[in-house]
Order: sequence, then C-alpha cells, then structure tokens
Amino acid sequence: MRRSFEKFHPYEKEYFEPTEIKEAQEFLNELTQRVGEDLKERFPELPIYPQLCRLKIEEFEELYPSEEFEKDLQKTYEIRKLQRIGRYLKEADKPGSEYFSPIGELAEKMINAVLWKALRNREIIVVGTTEFDDGVNKVDTLIVDSKEGLPICTIDDVADVEGERFKEKIEQVRRLNLKGGARVKYGIDFENGKLIKTKLTNLPQFYLAVAPANVIVAPEKMSLDLEKLTPYEQGMLQVLRKEIIDQLRLLEILKNPKYLKDYTQFERFKRRLNKAEEIFTKIVT
Repeated sequence: MRRSFEKFHPYEKEYFEPTEIKEAQEFLNELTQRVGEDLKERFPELPIYPQLCRLKIEEFEELYPSEEFEKDLQKTYEIRKLQRIGRYLKEADKPGSEYFSPIGELAEKMINAVLWKALRNREIIVVGTTEFDDGVNKVDTLIVDSKEGLPICTIDDVADVEGERFKEKIEQVRRLNLKGGARVKYGIDFENGKLIKTKLTNLPQFYLAVAPANVIVAPEKMSLDLEKLTPYEQGMLQVLRKEIIDQLRLLEILKNPKYLKDYTQFERFKRRLNKAEEIFTKIVT
C-alpha cells in the first residue's frame, strides 16, 4: 500500500506530465540552492557546490596521493557523464520531452531540504556527498554534528516505497550496517570547532523513502522559506522520523560488541547510533 504524508490524501498517480516534472525540478533546485547558500554562510569553510548542496571533490585534492586522487576524479567525471545520459534516456520517450532530473534525484533534494530546515538551528550539517561517494560507496547524504565533532550517519534517499527495488534497498542497507556501516572517502568532521576533510568509516546507514507522486506536488505543498515548515513538511518529517526509528530498532543488535569484533569500531558505531536516535526522536517538535 502506498504511503502518504500525514495530512495529505494518498497520491496514486503513476504517470506525470513533463510540465509537472519541470515545475518540481525548478522548485526543488531553487530550494536546494537556498539550503546550500545557507550552509555556506553558516560554515564558510564547507567544501561544497552551494547551488547543489553537495560536497565538492575538487576541494579534497590534498587528502590523498595525487595518483589516487586523479583516479577518483576521473571516476567522478564518468559518473557525471552517466548521470547526464541517464536523465536524457529516462525522459526521451515521453511526450514533449525535455532534460529532466530523475525523480530519485529530486526526492533526495526534497528530503535533504526538509531535514536541513528541521536541524539547521542545532549546528547539525545535512549535506550531499561527492558524486564519487554517491556512485561508488552508495551514500547520498552525510549528517554531521559540528558542535560535538561527530559524523552521525549517512542516508540513502530513494523514491521507491514498495516493490522489489524497495525490498532490495532495505536488504542492502541492512547488510552494510552488519558489516560495520557505511564509508565516505571524501567526508568532513570537526576538531576543536574547526572543519577538517577526512575519510569516514563505521557510519550507520539509513534509507529514507518518499513516493514519486509526493515529490511532484512539492511546489504547491512546500515553502522556499528555510525558517518555515509547512504542514506538508511537518507531515513528511513524521514519516521520515518513523522510518529512522524503525531502522534504529533493527540496529539495536549492533550495540552488542560481538557483532563488531573491533572494539574501536564498535564504540564508534554505537556512539553514532545513539546520537542518531537522539536527533531523529526529537526532530519533530
């Protein structure tokens, strides 16, 4: 059964007109840019593309030996090229086709923007990962507590809420956490209040899902005002909160050290799980 956000009727529509996709894309692109600019204003040293609200791999050159970095950079260029081709092929057979972002990409922007609105005054960063980590390590979003200097978790944003692909995504995330969590090769952390660029491991990974039809109505249901959470956005946070809490219950088993043999890894993973539980339990006031 397709879920809808609290206070909304269930959107059952499967086909979307090109104009609907374009309007949602334009709205969510603008909202994402506002979030990125807000992040950059609050954290000027943050290595991101403000218009994309995504970590910028070109700013991490000093982190690895030049040969390794150049290899990753070339991989990033390949990923960008495939994304462009994928967008074209995905929409090319539709009437009045234009160059649109896939619904999944828009769902990611939608989820991240709402999370940032809810967490922006708690000194918690919500930012898209580099294309490299998105494509290679399957991590869409990184959440970091800048005040505590604690990378909290990663998010895999999806626009599937049922079916085989959704089940596969759940299983992928479960297996990843059982192996010790996600890794981000081009990540950020804070030491003594100062941002550092670093590789991150043992990050609890969660999936967050919204239905495509809920994404399409974003222009009429959401606000570009970062200080404002509309009833729709509040309802969305309720859904996302439940998704995270349900997954946290499944991950309780990993607080037993026998599942992560390395004690340092265990302590790191458990601390992050506890922090994720704290922020997501209180994310809706």
